[in-house]
Amino acid sequence: MTTILAMHDITKTFPGVRALNEVNLAVEAGTIHALVGENGAGKSTLMKIIAGVHGAYEGEMRLDGRAVHFRSAKDALAAGIGMVHQELSIVPSLTVAENVFLGHQLTNQAGIVRWRAMQRAAKEHLAGLGIDLDPAADAGRLPLWLQQLVELGRVLFSGARIIILDEPTSALSPPEVERLFAVLRRLKGEGTSFVFISHFLEDVLAISDRVTVFRNSRKIATAEAKAVDKHWL
Repeated sequence: MTTILAMHDITKTFPGVRALNEVNLAVEAGTIHALVGENGAGKSTLMKIIAGVHGAYEGEMRLDGRAVHFRSAKDALAAGIGMVHQELSIVPSLTVAENVFLGHQLTNQAGIVRWRAMQRAAKEHLAGLGIDLDPAADAGRLPLWLQQLVELGRVLFSGARIIILDEPTSALSPPEVERLFAVLRRLKGEGTSFVFISHFLEDVLAISDRVTVFRNSRKIATAEAKAVDKHWL
C-alpha cells in the first residue's frame, strides 16, 4: 500500500504539558486507520495538527511524500485533508443543500446564489454516497447519523481525500453505526482514506484496517486490525 500521509517525530507542547512526544504515524491510501487511547493520550492533538488547527509543533508532516505544514484548517482542506468533529458543525436552521455547500455557495456572475442548481448538485452528490435525501429539508430535523453524513458529504465535496472522524459513533444506535460504516467502506473502496478516533473498541475492530494505540502522549503500537482483539487493545 502507498503511504499518503506520514508524521515524523511530532512533538506538541502546551504551557506545562507535553501533549505529544516524538510521535510517528503513517496512513495508507484507501484505508481506515483507527486511533485509540485514553482521554489526554494525544490522539486529538495529533489530528488537529494534521487538520491545521494547531500550527505550532515540532517534527515533520509529509503528504504524498512532500513536506507540508498547515497554518489553518483552510490550508489543510485545500491540500485534501478534512475533519468531521465529534461536535458537528451542521447548521440546523439551514437546508441539507445549504449545509453541503456551506461556505462554497454556487453563484452566478452577478454573485446571486443559484439555489436550484445548489439543490440539484447536493442531491446528486449525496446520492453518490448512497444517501437519498431531500436537499430542501431542514438539516436540524434529520437523525444524527444523517447529519453526520451530510457533514461528511460537505467535507468530501470540498475535495478532501483524507478525512478525520472524531468519535463518529458515540451517539449512534447499532443500526445507525452499520449504516455509517457501509458508507465508509464504500468511500474507502473509491480511494478515500480515513483516520478514525474512537473509544468504542468493537467499532474500531469492525471498521478499521490498521489501529494505533496512544498512551501518555506517545504512540505505543500499530497493528493490523484483523491480527488483534479487544483484549490486546
